Amino acid sequence: MLESSKKGFGVTKRKKTRKAARPKKRKRLLDQVIQLTGIPSQTIRRELQAIIQRHNISPEELTLDQLRAVAASYLREIMGGLLETTHLKRQDRTH
Repeated sequence: MLESSKKGFGVTKRKKTRKAARPKKRKRLLDQVIQLTGIPSQTIRRELQAIIQRHNISPEELTLDQLRAVAASYLREIMGGLLETTHLKRQDRTH
């Protein structure tokens, strides 16, 4: 009797399937980030793709956390370049 009452609830198991649209969604995420930066799209796309490649990440498999790491790397590179440029300019003034 207990088994028949369980069947009456209509509990079904759903199979988890991976949708083919997911890589497109991730690519759209990268495209949105590129667009929202306000930096010329060819420039930022080239920079981010280079970082993605250095981190051995597939652009089609890019997760949000990986994108955050890529963006952080990009910012570190930009800031490092700015600090280096500023430091070199200061040295030129003192010599």
